[in-house]
Amino acid sequence: MAFDYLRPKPKTRITSAWGNQLVDALNMLYGKFKVTVTYDDLSHLGYDIIPDQDAKRSLGSELYGWLNIYGHYGYFKENVYVQGKAVIKDGDPIKISGFIEGAKAELERFYNLISELNAKIERTLLQLEDGALAIDTRFAQRIEKGYAFSASHRFEDVANGATVESWFENPSTSNRRINIVAIEVVGLGSGWIDIYRDNVRISLGSSLPIMNLKMGSGIESKALVAYGGSYTPGKRAHSTVLPGGIKINAIGSLAEVGERVIIPPGYNLLVRITNRAGTATDYSIRYLWWEDELPPRIVNASGIDPNDPTWMPAGGWDKIWEFETDAELTDFATDQQYASVSDHRVVFEPPSGSYGYIERDITDGGISKVAICLKDIVSSVTDIHMVAGVDVIVDGNLYSVSIYTVAGDPSKLELYDEVSGTSVHFTNPGDWIVLVVDLVNKIARVYDRNKNVLAEVTLSPSSTTQTGYWVYVEEDNESDYTIDDVEVDWIAIKY
Repeated sequence: MAFDYLRPKPKTRITSAWGNQLVDALNMLYGKFKVTVTYDDLSHLGYDIIPDQDAKRSLGSELYGWLNIYGHYGYFKENVYVQGKAVIKDGDPIKISGFIEGAKAELERFYNLISELNAKIERTLLQLEDGALAIDTRFAQRIEKGYAFSASHRFEDVANGATVESWFENPSTSNRRINIVAIEVVGLGSGWIDIYRDNVRISLGSSLPIMNLKMGSGIESKALVAYGGSYTPGKRAHSTVLPGGIKINAIGSLAEVGERVIIPPGYNLLVRITNRAGTATDYSIRYLWWEDELPPRIVNASGIDPNDPTWMPAGGWDKIWEFETDAELTDFATDQQYASVSDHRVVFEPPSGSYGYIERDITDGGISKVAICLKDIVSSVTDIHMVAGVDVIVDGNLYSVSIYTVAGDPSKLELYDEVSGTSVHFTNPGDWIVLVVDLVNKIARVYDRNKNVLAEVTLSPSSTTQTGYWVYVEEDNESDYTIDDVEVDWIAIKY
């Protein structure tokens, strides 16, 4: 006990000091006087501290608590609180109202994390090249940006057995990739639908108006879409039957992602509809597509791509001279006169009364195809001169074709088969043209920059014991013949 030292022992003298200590102790117990207690009094207690009443006195307060309490056992008759929360005792009812909101928030956070993970997995599985998840989503994005388009046409009163055609092309100079979403064909009567790739355009038909699906957008499509015209079909890629009165999605639909078609620059589609209804009937066609801008690329002098599939052979060219340097000219020409490279092209500067040329004369090899991109501005023609010529020997046969000026008519040029004498005059566009000589199919064509065929001749053979090939381009500055200005952008060869 704290005040055991005040207990009188047998034969203890009762003194005033004892009495004063007793009074002080009583005052301390009943709180009537402030008593100073020293550190030594409390630092090491040799007795128990017991309150005078049960459940009335406190150790510390809400504002001033003890930092640490150390002990071996703790016995509590009622509640224990930790950080304001009651500690659950055996037999207590469990109430979740105190932490349900926090638990709910944690569960929601966990659910959101799982949902995000699932979404990422789905995006990984379904994502296309630019991050879009589905054709509708991607197409909708392009509509918002103003890069989605449509074009349509109705063919009326198509005779039984007759064929109508529609052309879709991504020009080689577009610098855009075209993504076909759907080509829809509808007919009042039955018919056949055939779609061809890598076709040759002889002449473009009537252009179809192209609508931007974002009204008010100033962005124009780069596509060429037309009906009618003249074409040489390439590889047939799609054939189907059109039941009368039922819409057919000839290439995909907005829901069939796997059937969409991507058309890079320089490629085309030809859609051919044949009436099989047994009577005249009507058909319609509608295209839906969007266009993606491609990174800027360095173009040559003409802007005409030697790798355009219109003239590029299967498997590509073996050699292309684009004449960026004089070294390229030297590599091409086995002989040359008054020729040099300037501004990414071959130019000629023959003095008056002479002519300039570049020539590749190879005697121990052959080629299967050659293309020459050139431009000829003709001032006057007194007599003809050869602008370009190609001689190729294949299996003991000589094939020879040339482009000449036309006497008395500076506006014309002539494509001439040297063996058969077949001649086709065509209007000189005064712009870049491409002469293509195809020794596999035995045909020579001249194209304008829009890939329209300006002239065409079939190559005839002439037997020979020689071998090799010869490619020649000339500019004339002789008043007795022709005064013209010739430039060469590129020459490509397939062995």
